[in-house]
Amino acid sequence: MQRYSLILIGILICNHLFAQDESLYFSQIPDIEIKEKLSPQFSHRSIAWNVQNFKYYTTAVDSGSTYIETFDALGDSRNIKKFDFSTKGIWYNTTLDFLEAYNFLDNSCYSFFIDDNGEFENTDINIELEGLQEKGTSVFPVYNTNKDLLAYYEPIAGIIVEIEPISGEILNYISVTLPVSKKSIAKQQLLYTGITDAPYALVNYIDKFVYFFDTKGLVNHTLVCPTSESELSYFGFTNGAFWMYSTNDSSWKGYAIH
Repeated sequence: MQRYSLILIGILICNHLFAQDESLYFSQIPDIEIKEKLSPQFSHRSIAWNVQNFKYYTTAVDSGSTYIETFDALGDSRNIKKFDFSTKGIWYNTTLDFLEAYNFLDNSCYSFFIDDNGEFENTDINIELEGLQEKGTSVFPVYNTNKDLLAYYEPIAGIIVEIEPISGEILNYISVTLPVSKKSIAKQQLLYTGITDAPYALVNYIDKFVYFFDTKGLVNHTLVCPTSESELSYFGFTNGAFWMYSTNDSSWKGYAIH
């Protein structure tokens, strides 16, 4: 029953997080674990939840190829697909009903057409993102479900940039107020939480905090990261939980908010 909890309570967490008591925290024991079959030596790992077909997808990159592994709602592996491009982020586009990924080598988005069972049908190159003009850039976007747009964190200016997902046009800038030095922030990855009052989050990988930002770029909540991992190399936020990748056992561990 515990592994089903994220499916059932994820939306409730997003809607009511800041209506609850201030003493919030992440689970110290994972609510769900997803063990990959791919080598822990692969890079650029990410995770996404398909809310339509109740599937998880994880990515890993090796020598210019991307492997996408599909898991059921319990975290059991179903298949692995190989693609000839290099991704840095993956998300589920609820508006178009596509799984999408950012290819950092040519600064474009790829759309994966999924059948009713959550399996891949075909792939299509979608758009070139004008907001990420430097090819091979370290940053990559996340998908904002509520506003149907892409967003990324620009670490030099310290801003969150929101972009139109079809044209790549920049729509909005959110200047963020960081409680620590920029050097402590995992600059390449913004998290989209789905929380109405705190849609975005950044990770302090040095001190192991997750900072939640309101729509004006102010931190309105700080949570201590789960302490099970010695390093924060790859992480994400999907299906109402904060996820951390463990190289020790090649697994993703999801921690709900309480």
